[in-house]
Amino acid sequence: MNIVVKESKVGATKVKKNVDSALRRYLLANPSLSDLVQFIFINNRGILAADESGGSIAKKFAAMKIEDNEKNRRDYRNIFLSAEGLENYCGGVIMFEETAAQKADNGQLFGDLLLDKNILPGIKLDRGLVELPNFAGETWTRGLDDLAERLEKYFAMGFRFAKWRAAFQIVGNKLPSATAMDLNTTILAVYASLCQNAGIVPIVEPEVVHDGDYNIETCALATTKIIKMLMEKLSEYRVDLTGTILKCNMVLAGKKYVVQSSSLDVAEATISVLKNTVAPKIGAVVFLSGGQTPEQAAKNFHAIKNLNLSEGVLPFPVSFSFARALQDPALTAWCGKESNFGVAQKEFVKQLQRVAE
Repeated sequence: MNIVVKESKVGATKVKKNVDSALRRYLLANPSLSDLVQFIFINNRGILAADESGGSIAKKFAAMKIEDNEKNRRDYRNIFLSAEGLENYCGGVIMFEETAAQKADNGQLFGDLLLDKNILPGIKLDRGLVELPNFAGETWTRGLDDLAERLEKYFAMGFRFAKWRAAFQIVGNKLPSATAMDLNTTILAVYASLCQNAGIVPIVEPEVVHDGDYNIETCALATTKIIKMLMEKLSEYRVDLTGTILKCNMVLAGKKYVVQSSSLDVAEATISVLKNTVAPKIGAVVFLSGGQTPEQAAKNFHAIKNLNLSEGVLPFPVSFSFARALQDPALTAWCGKESNFGVAQKEFVKQLQRVAE
């Protein structure tokens, strides 16, 4: 790869930003999917998930008494995407489809702004969860019907990776049904194959939802079953694993469980599950923060990363792909007020440093 990197004096690694955008020239050279994955994680960078749907942002704004309109949503995204130094810690940013059409303060589309920072722009392509008939409380993820056309559109705009989420609920100790697991992992595999056919790296995200009353052992069992089935489906649909990113939950007790998991327990359980389920040639594994507090998510991620570094058990890169755990401190500081923009951006960068370094 021809992307130029240099070391930062503060310990993070900076990607050199050229006026002519080294990343644009790199993309014109048609790198392989596996090269694109490697680019994202150069020097242990991670992924910012700035892709909450309209409904998710509406809930956040309502809690802060911020009016939910297009301008405020753009201003909110602008806090993160225009932050100075974002490229030091993130090699990719996942955006919502609305954001892909919005512009930064300098008039650039956000995707172009990221390319000039040598950050790969990504796009959330699933169309959300819908109820699975005859399976109370379970869902499937829609959006396959026009996916090929949307992939072509975003490839032309410079997007080279995408994300698709499937959610799995644990109720008490009752695991997701085999039907829900089979349907959603099949959809993830079809999505991944369509992405790769379009020259786009797929992030496959099977999330065991943290908002539940279950212990860490139950979470480990559910996560194991789901990831094993997903690996089988990806193989069945001939997905190139070296050009694929797995985004998964950490293995920990549900938010409503009486005893919360220690960071060491989370690290040991998560690494054990990944070691026993994920194909060694997967391009990378990233973790979602999944309803954890910003402090909890950072602490658990560091425990996983440090345990893996000390024991060297996982043969693939491991990093973060957080949304709320990176953005919530900035949202609280901003509160929808233009005068708070600078303070909010500083809070975001501070939290990003806590997670990434």
